[in-house]
Amino acid sequence: MFKPANPDELLWYVRSLIQFAPDNCNGAKEGDVIAVHANQHAAPLAPYLQQAATEIGAHILFNWQFEFEHHECPDTVLMRDGTKEQVQFTNYDITHSILSQANHSLTIKSPVTFSENPLIHSDNFKHRNQELRKIFHLIRGFHEHNPRYTYVAAYYPNEALAKASGVTVDEFWEQIAKGCCIDADDPLKAMRSAFADVHTIRDTLNEMQLQTLKVTGEKVNLELGLHAQARWVGGSGRNIPSFEVFITPMKSKTNGWVGFSEPLFYKGHTISDLKLTFKNGKVIKAEASEGQASIESFLALDEGVQFLGEFALVDNRLSKIDRMLPSAVLYIENYGGTFHIALGRGYEYTYHDPRNTDWVAVERNMSNEHQDIVYTGDFQVEGITDSGSSRIIFSDGQFQI
Repeated sequence: MFKPANPDELLWYVRSLIQFAPDNCNGAKEGDVIAVHANQHAAPLAPYLQQAATEIGAHILFNWQFEFEHHECPDTVLMRDGTKEQVQFTNYDITHSILSQANHSLTIKSPVTFSENPLIHSDNFKHRNQELRKIFHLIRGFHEHNPRYTYVAAYYPNEALAKASGVTVDEFWEQIAKGCCIDADDPLKAMRSAFADVHTIRDTLNEMQLQTLKVTGEKVNLELGLHAQARWVGGSGRNIPSFEVFITPMKSKTNGWVGFSEPLFYKGHTISDLKLTFKNGKVIKAEASEGQASIESFLALDEGVQFLGEFALVDNRLSKIDRMLPSAVLYIENYGGTFHIALGRGYEYTYHDPRNTDWVAVERNMSNEHQDIVYTGDFQVEGITDSGSSRIIFSDGQFQI
């Protein structure tokens, strides 16, 4: 298992996950319980997570899971030979019980499965994926019913994860170090400063009260409609790293097309040169030079995956990540000077008053899926208000506000 040459880097990394990211970047507090969800490949972090929590008087509740290659995976047997009832049985109730004891949830991603799953087009795969996504949204959305609870996601590298991005495990760790300011004299102070800049951009965009976004460029011509109740969010600590500022478009108000140069990894399948065409919000055409059957399978998972749930921008002055890591979505989507969209679910916290918002009226996408796809070419974004005034809000890889 991977460990960096300097173990102090691990401690500073987990301090950013425990003492900075939770509670909207205010950090966990004395007496708080942090539920840590991780697989065996992230085990080297365990003593450092405990130390970072112990330093502030918090508690760690470990929820260890196991992840295997497809040919070794119990889920492969289940999806191949199981009944629908067996496929839909999960540890949802156990996860709910763990979360009920926690103030914060920290998910450490260290996936090893990047080979093609031969069952991806089967009904059992679809049913299993839908049930597992319910657990994902339980973890992420627990605060809808429990205001004291917050969620954080991060990565820990392994050989398979690095190889899938075409880098060594040490090179992957370098990007983690850059994304979390580990090389700074005071990494937590540097993280707070970077996120403060994200907050300033977020607040400025919300003051503009934009109704429409027009995204044009080398391989994109999109128009997105925004509801007055939607708000730009960013720098919340839900993802580490996170330099994006994003919003949920109205479900029926996306028109145009976009082509992606970076590959999309989906369940071990590579989807290359993807081009999506939208009409009245819906994907009416999806084309890929590689992985056509896989994108079609994804778009058939539920009705919502055919519509957008997110549009996000990343300023290249804020993000120090300088290598594309397509196997790790948090790193490719936080590469500076890019935008990304998400097919599927729009998150409730991207609205001004989520507990009193009519999700039908604001056209929130309620899919169980949420698949980010990153655009890396040249582009600009024009913002238009309800009065018709407009201005360029993003160009040359930077916000212009």
